[in-house]
This record gives sequence, structure tokens and C-alpha cells, in this order.
Amino acid sequence: MTKYILNGPKDWEEFEQRFGLKITAERVAHLVELANPADFPTVRLTKPERPTHSNYLAKVPSGQTRFVRGEQPASTPSELLPEDHEALKAEWQSFRYDETAYKEENDGIRNIINWLNDKVAPHYVKTCGPEKTGLAASENIAEFYFNLKQACGTDDFVQYERARKRYFEVLKESSNPKGDWEAWIATWEQVMQTAKRATVAEALHSMSWFSDLVRHLKTQFQVFMSVEQSQQRTAITNGTYSPAMFAAHFRQEAINTLLATERPHARVVGKGSFGPTFQASNRPNQKRTESPNPYSREQGGKRAKTDGSSEAQGQEDTCILCDRMHPRPNTSSCWIAFPENKPPRIKIFDNQTEAWERRLKENKEVRDLYSRLKSQESRGEGSSN
Repeated sequence: MTKYILNGPKDWEEFEQRFGLKITAERVAHLVELANPADFPTVRLTKPERPTHSNYLAKVPSGQTRFVRGEQPASTPSELLPEDHEALKAEWQSFRYDETAYKEENDGIRNIINWLNDKVAPHYVKTCGPEKTGLAASENIAEFYFNLKQACGTDDFVQYERARKRYFEVLKESSNPKGDWEAWIATWEQVMQTAKRATVAEALHSMSWFSDLVRHLKTQFQVFMSVEQSQQRTAITNGTYSPAMFAAHFRQEAINTLLATERPHARVVGKGSFGPTFQASNRPNQKRTESPNPYSREQGGKRAKTDGSSEAQGQEDTCILCDRMHPRPNTSSCWIAFPENKPPRIKIFDNQTEAWERRLKENKEVRDLYSRLKSQESRGEGSSN
């Protein structure tokens, strides 16, 4: 049994989303989204007329070596003057292009009508489709869509209100720290498509909807949103930054965040004096200190921990975050990266802040560590001074 997408008014939102994807795929959205469906016959492409040599005059001799256009149409291409022959070739090239475009649009229109007949409940097809409007002859898919919208009791204002409400609901859902981010971004993309079609003001320009995302995602993805805003500033400002671009970047960041959460203490096995030891995989050139055992064949190594463990609590070494030496490096005790944790008497200078922001933008290792530490802070696991 066929499952219809549109059975009644309650199905309209889902139907419109899928219908929007379909008309976009068939490249006929401009024919459906007309302010006046009666304009459909004038907007759609007309079948191009095949060019023929009979549109040109046959050449006739003028003197012994010259030919000029005569008064009778040419019966074969060989009767054309060279310049008329070139003009005919140009006409044929233009005709082939127009014919291809016409056939593609025509196929798209018929595919949409077939799709509507399959996905819309029969009683709507009978009252809104070919039997009522004569679509079999005109193939007016804009009128078909308009009639469906009227039959389901919706109009532009109702669609606008629904789309705007759903737009803000999805943003609010992003505040859940334990959310399924893959499911959320997929829903957000669909909602953005609906909101754009309904001309929801907040969804029309990238400056507006990206600002909304920054406000709602700053707790969970503060670093990512700051870097994305910095790197895509020009595209965001001029409106060329699309929801699809953001969704692709966000999905990758969500994957990286998930991996960092699942493996926060990953180490690379290194060869020690009397057996395997563990060392940080991304800090190979650390300063080493003398081993307290004078008979040891190798010197013991002290390295900065990146997980805030007890072994790193009193240790001074170079911090990945600020590239300076201080107690408890690579934790939220780094006052450059976490100025909210510094004592009141400590002052952070502008050049330090600028250097930190530059490292955060350019160094993925810094971003990953900072993101993990921010996540620990939000869960109440961060270190304190």
C-alpha cells in the first residue's frame, strides 16, 4: 500500500520540505514558487523552432566569379552564401542548447506531476490536480501546488509563523549539552530551508542566522564558533556563507569533539629504562631533568600533562595553550586561556591576549585542548588555582 506524504493539513510541513527538495532537484523551483500561478505559461520555456536553410535566400551568380542572394528560398544548404551558411551553423548551435534546456525543463515538470500524483492522497489530487484545473493540457504545477496549499488551509502568513517558531525552537534545542549533534544539525538544515522559503527574516542573511548560532552554541562550541566566525568573516558579511557550509564544518567539529571526549588521556607508548612508559604524542621535545637514581642508565623525563592529573599539579613546564612556563600547564590554570581563573592582582596584557587568540586560530592542537578543558569546566571538572 502506498504511503502518501500529504493526507491532510497536519502533514503540510513535512510535505512542503520534501516537495521543496524535489522541485530543486528537478530544477523547476522557479516555476512553482510564482506569486501568480497564471504566469506559468509565460515563465516556462517554449519549444524552440528548428532552423532550416529555407529561411535563407539561395545564391545566384553575379558575373563570372561572384554570387549574391537571389529572391527564392534555398532548397539545399549548398545554395547558401558562405556568410549565410555560417549564420545557419550558429543558429543550429543555439537551437541545440535551447532544445536541451526545454527538454530538461519539460521532463522536470512531468516528473513533478507524477510525484504529486504518487505522494498526495487521491482526494486532493482529484480536487486540486488535472481533473479540476486541466493540468493534463497546461501542466501548470504552480497552480497544482497553490490549490493544495489552499485545500490544506494554509497561507503565506501561517507558513511564516510556523517556520519562525520552529526556527527558534531548534536553536533552543542546541542548549542541551548531551544532545545528539548529528540529529540536531540535520534538523537545523531542514528548518533553515523551510524558513528561507517562508522568508523568515532571521534566516535570509548569513549575518543574522550565524549570530543566532553563536549565541546558542557558545557554551558547547565556543572555540569552534570563534574560529569559524574569524575564518569565514568575509563570506558571512557578504551573504555567500550558506547553511550547508556551516553544517559541513559543524559535523566535522562534532566528530572531533566526540573523539576527544572518548579518548582524553591518549598516550603514545615509548621505550623507558626498565620497561615501557607513556609519553605525550604531541610534545616530543620536552626538557628533561636528572633522574634521582644515579645508577640509572637514562635520565628520567618530566613532561607537562594535558589532563590536569595529580602528577602535573606542582610542575612547571611549557604550556601548549600559552607557550609559556607556569605551574600546572595545559590545564584551566592557564590564566591566558582562562582569564576568569586568574587572581585579581594578576594583569593580562593586550599582546598576551592577541598572541593567545592567534594560537587558538592557527593551531589545531591548541583548539582541541582548549575545547576539552572548557567542556571539563562546564561539567565542574576543571582545575582551580
